[in-house]
Amino acid sequence: MNEKTLRVLEFDKIINKLVSLTASPLGKELAEALVPDTDFVRVQKALKETSDGVTFIARRGSPPMEESMIYETALGELRLGRF
Repeated sequence: MNEKTLRVLEFDKIINKLVSLTASPLGKELAEALVPDTDFVRVQKALKETSDGVTFIARRGSPPMEESMIYETALGELRLGRF
């Protein structure tokens, strides 16, 4: 997608809002890396995953973030070659 389209859609504002709602550094990193997708099949799959996530949270509540932070720390250590 070209820069003009992203600017008109105010994509940067959407990403900034999403980043402000993340609960972990990995979530922030993933949110900042998002780019629009024009492939219909990938978009459909992503929408299904989002819908499934919303359904899960509505039924069972948000997953515990403490556990994800442990995994995130380990992943960071792996990236730095400390394991």
